[in-house]
Amino acid sequence: MVCNEMAIPDEISENALPELKAAIAISDVRMNMPSFFSNYSNFHKLQRIVSYISRFADNCHKQNPADRELRSHLTVHELSRATETILHVIQHAHFADEIKRVLDNEPCKRLGNLRPIYTNGLLRVGGRLDRSQLPFESRHQIILPDKNPVIHRFIQQMHVELFHVGKTGLLNALRQRYWLPKGRSIIHFITRRRVKCFRTNPTTPNPLMGNLPASRVMLSPPFAITGVDYAGPFWIKQGSRRPTLIKAYVALFVCMATKPVHLEVVSDLSTDAFLASLRRLIARRGMIHELHSENATNFRGANHKLNSLYQQFQNQQAVNAIESF
Repeated sequence: MVCNEMAIPDEISENALPELKAAIAISDVRMNMPSFFSNYSNFHKLQRIVSYISRFADNCHKQNPADRELRSHLTVHELSRATETILHVIQHAHFADEIKRVLDNEPCKRLGNLRPIYTNGLLRVGGRLDRSQLPFESRHQIILPDKNPVIHRFIQQMHVELFHVGKTGLLNALRQRYWLPKGRSIIHFITRRRVKCFRTNPTTPNPLMGNLPASRVMLSPPFAITGVDYAGPFWIKQGSRRPTLIKAYVALFVCMATKPVHLEVVSDLSTDAFLASLRRLIARRGMIHELHSENATNFRGANHKLNSLYQQFQNQQAVNAIESF
């Protein structure tokens, strides 16, 4: 029996055995996770998963086991770095052309008004605040795309952490570190779809107001129909050589038809002081037909005195005495 022995070469090339090629391990897995992001509807959970993956990648680079991070909980630094990692991947997916233009010192098309800068792997707002004492994150906010579902989950998570704050408050909190080009409309779109926020913010009814009183809509001379109220107290000086501070008030007379205001200084809240201010008003503006006021004691006292004077003039005996005089 004849055996044909196969000659075995001393060295085998890698092309001859492609299955023996060394697999290329990508240590920086952050650039290959856009499809991975869509598996989670909660941004906080996605943030923690990326934090653990980043910790595993860092531990793989450390030769000494004592230098590796083995704690069960995540630190604030790891969570912040995970957020920046997620935003880094999203920016490269949506703003690839803008990032290339910024690196090449070319003008941007969509983000030209923001004067963007590229720092530490993130596209940020430029501007003229470099000499400000504000933190770097507040001076140069991270630019976020407005049509990414992960960004929408990020805004939802911030909305929950701020105890379901309103649209304006959420926008102000977001702009302290991030910049969304269409932030107001996106926040309105996100908060409107939340059932809890919709139920706790029902539409406020706007009842129709009643008709205006006749004194507001009638043609009349200025201050013919007047409203009065007091303002104060104020401190004024009394005396010329050694003035002393005393309390004083201001009587505000408002015409109900034409809305001019007449001010009179009143020394106190007595009835006589109010009648003196009313006398000065009539001497300057003319006779008043109607006077509207609140139910204060000085106004009630003035009303009593004026009614007594009116009743006196209605007495025929008093009228005859005045006419005889």
